[in-house]
Amino acid sequence: MIKNKFKTKILLLIICLLVMLISTKKKELQIKEEVIYTGLNVYPAPIYLIDKDNYLAKTEVELEGKTDLDKAKEIIEILINDGKYEEKIPNGFKSVISSNTKIIDISLKDKILKINFNSSLLEINENKVIESLTYSLTSQENIDGIIIFINDKILNTDYNTPLTKEIGINKIFDLDNIEDVTNVTVYYLNKYNDLTYYVPVTKYMNDTRDKLTLIIEELNQTSTYTTNLMTFMNNDVKLISSTLEDENLILNFNEAILEDENYILEEVIYTILYSIEDNFEVKSVIFNVENKKILKKDLK
Repeated sequence: MIKNKFKTKILLLIICLLVMLISTKKKELQIKEEVIYTGLNVYPAPIYLIDKDNYLAKTEVELEGKTDLDKAKEIIEILINDGKYEEKIPNGFKSVISSNTKIIDISLKDKILKINFNSSLLEINENKVIESLTYSLTSQENIDGIIIFINDKILNTDYNTPLTKEIGINKIFDLDNIEDVTNVTVYYLNKYNDLTYYVPVTKYMNDTRDKLTLIIEELNQTSTYTTNLMTFMNNDVKLISSTLEDENLILNFNEAILEDENYILEEVIYTILYSIEDNFEVKSVIFNVENKKILKKDLK
């Protein structure tokens, strides 16, 4: 009788332990599922912040907003230098908008974003603030342009509204006269510690050649107009031809663009790609070498 009672107690103890183990595994499984789900709600997005050389540079932040309007508002809040989103800003960069700036109202309709700010918006540097907002927000897929208001009144600028990337960024004027002026935005490289990143420069010049020719010529120069911006493109690179087919831009280069057989440096690819994206309305860019397809890159 005593043995049976002892066996019964042992059996009950084993059952209890099994129940606890199963319950613990379920909790662990639930925790893992929750972490994975949360991760899916983070979206990488391009944003233009001030770098160590006072250029507006293209970098990336993670957004948590679900709708296009939520993401736009989050980008603006990151651009406001109040420390609220400091952990999202990459090392070596800083926001450009005054910490006293507040969003009074914001709306998105027909891919045009309207933002109403208080009067603190332009306290620091009007041009850089406008360029940073415009380039950051219109880099979003469903925003084609922005309209800025200050205390319910539309902001008067030298640019047409809505504001788009046509306003230029980090502007350089290389002009002899006011006739035959062409502007082209070219992406160069800069470096902070071990991080290499992209810096757009809009150059105004007296040159009537097509923008593709100007982009490649700017990128394959042995030295840029300033020593702290770089280009990794070989100065022997030539653009043999370009063709637009169904919004796909086909670029045919000579072999000098290759680092080795069938391989183009990533830095060369993206300086060309980003430059094209800011100057042309195309869906993708195809890189050919001597008429042989090397790769295809889709744009926004």
